Amino acid sequence: MALPLCNTDGGAGAPALSELGCVLTNIIQALLATGGFAAAVFIIKSAITLATTQGDPKAIGKAKAELTWAIIGFLITVGAIAIIRLAGNLIGYNLLPSTITIDTNLY
Repeated sequence: MALPLCNTDGGAGAPALSELGCVLTNIIQALLATGGFAAAVFIIKSAITLATTQGDPKAIGKAKAELTWAIIGFLITVGAIAIIRLAGNLIGYNLLPSTITIDTNLY
């Protein structure tokens, strides 16, 4: 997902106050991407742990708990995306643009 570019107010490099929506969109996208990535990493980690427990009941229980919490974290992230899209539709501002920019110019 391509992050929208914010205009700056002169040479200071800080976004103009009118670009607050752009800044908010960038922050929300970064947080959601980080949450989704972390959930995926923890799901993979706990699945590997579960596969390598060698029958130890205590380790199996711990790995199942980790997997459960990782899946819950992923579902919370997906739910947050749905809620943010709904809120954006209600206020008339798209907080999560779904445009993907792919540069096909190879030279």
